[in-house]
Amino acid sequence: MHFSSDTNRPPYEAQDAFLQITSGCSYGKCAFCTFYKDAYFSMSPIEIVEEDIKELARGWYYPFDRIYLQGEDPFIATYDYLKNFLTVRTS
Repeated sequence: MHFSSDTNRPPYEAQDAFLQITSGCSYGKCAFCTFYKDAYFSMSPIEIVEEDIKELARGWYYPFDRIYLQGEDPFIATYDYLKNFLTVRTS
């Protein structure tokens, strides 16, 4: 699995899957926030996310019920970008 930083999840989501879609903050100008000041915003390349999906499909992790889109702002992605993940063939 490809992650540019640690994953942060509540204990009750410990066995759910995570896919990193973005890293860094898309806004990055909040005066009160220092969490992502040194991290440039970027979208994960489709090829990397596809590799992660295939890795999850091989069953290397616990069985999971949900897949969360990981990153600081994954829903900034376009519909077409996100649609690619729904059409990945895992076999």
